[in-house]
Amino acid sequence: MLSSKTFFWSQDGYLGCFEGCGTTAGCCQGNCSHVYHYAQAHAHLFPSLAKKMREQAFSDQREDGFLSNRFRYGQEATDGMCGEILCSYREYLKSSSADWITANWPHVRKTMEYVIKRWDSDEDGVLSGLQHNTLDTEMSGNSPWLGSLYLSALEASEKMSELQHDQALCQHYRAIRVSGAQKQNDRLWNGQFYIQIPDANLPSHNIITGCSIDQVLGEWWANQLGLEGHYPVERIHSAMNSLLRYNFRCNFVGVEQKPRKFVADQDAGMQMMCWPNKWDRPAEPTPYGDEVMTGFEYSAAATMIQFGMLKEGLMVTKAIYDRYDGRLRTDLTAMDVASWGYSGNPFGDDECGKFYGRAMSVWSVMLACQGYYYDGPEKIIGFDPKWQPENHASFFTGAQGWGSFEQKRSNASQKNTIKIAYGKLDVAEIRLALALGRKADASNITISGLSVSAKLVQDKDKVVLKFKEPVTIDAGKVLDITLSLN
Repeated sequence: MLSSKTFFWSQDGYLGCFEGCGTTAGCCQGNCSHVYHYAQAHAHLFPSLAKKMREQAFSDQREDGFLSNRFRYGQEATDGMCGEILCSYREYLKSSSADWITANWPHVRKTMEYVIKRWDSDEDGVLSGLQHNTLDTEMSGNSPWLGSLYLSALEASEKMSELQHDQALCQHYRAIRVSGAQKQNDRLWNGQFYIQIPDANLPSHNIITGCSIDQVLGEWWANQLGLEGHYPVERIHSAMNSLLRYNFRCNFVGVEQKPRKFVADQDAGMQMMCWPNKWDRPAEPTPYGDEVMTGFEYSAAATMIQFGMLKEGLMVTKAIYDRYDGRLRTDLTAMDVASWGYSGNPFGDDECGKFYGRAMSVWSVMLACQGYYYDGPEKIIGFDPKWQPENHASFFTGAQGWGSFEQKRSNASQKNTIKIAYGKLDVAEIRLALALGRKADASNITISGLSVSAKLVQDKDKVVLKFKEPVTIDAGKVLDITLSLN
């Protein structure tokens, strides 16, 4: 994606991001915030690119906090603004110090204040009014998709205001989100999944009782950023199982995809929205509800993995992988703002054009599989692998370098290894997880053979190793940890 024509640098240093590529030009200009807040790969591989995108957006901010969903375009989007807030906290976490967020906090704060005033004026944590969003339309009222995103944006703002030592503001944001979490759970849960309650007498396109792929998107974001989250785990499980039951298709023979067809009949995928009772489907539902788009599927799959549904999340991911296996698919929608009529290229997913930016949400699947947590300024790194915890190996990035993480478990011990291949990793604290019921008696830690001491603290299956002084692992160095178990 990053090496495609979707991305470009102008001579004045501007980083431009179309949504995707048309046949002769880019599709949908302006670094679209309600698309690119899904994307994760660029921010973890090249943190400076993500910071550049935030800074460009903030340079176009109005005094009242308004951020356009596209650079110098003048249109608001609820998900886009909440996404800019969440991305800003991510950019802080992927930094080596708090300097960046300190410099940009005034912009982030203004954005949060605008969102509250515009869509939650009574500050009860429940959105109201018309809310433009990534589906290129206005929804209204109280929805779990935009509502959970709002709650996570509030929690991220809490964290950032705390970094600025503004406890009063921190408490203010917390009060709104605690209220919102309670009211959203009370009002939107139907026993199987979360639904939407639109505002009365507002012309809008809504989901209402439909099962939506993004219904817990804020929880996906919260897990990536180490936030508390706002919906009960058992309800998230039920909501994800409902997606598998109602939205996932083993093939699309006889299934209408409109207005755009992205998936060949023989392939599997997950539709954006489905109504278990077809009579509940609104006369004019949210656009694109019948479509299948990878950027949304990846985030749903990652959410499943984050919350313990590994097999199911990997199944959804495998369905996408199989659709882009290099075999040509034809008879798809032949438009520049679709897949040009064909698909199957493993190097670029389709949505509004080819090489579509939202598909970089796939990175969140890897983060979920490795249970990754990172706080660069505090020098904290953690792993809790969901995929093959007995014998795990995966790639990771930090603020100043990248490398690999390995975990091997035996009856007597757990061995964890961090190898730095490029740059460096500063570490003051390492967070790990043991198999349920195991207790760590002691630890042996070395950096390329030299012994290092750390205080070991265990709470249930979680282990924290705190170094007396931060250590630096340079390129070519290896941090080995052996935990003796009983």
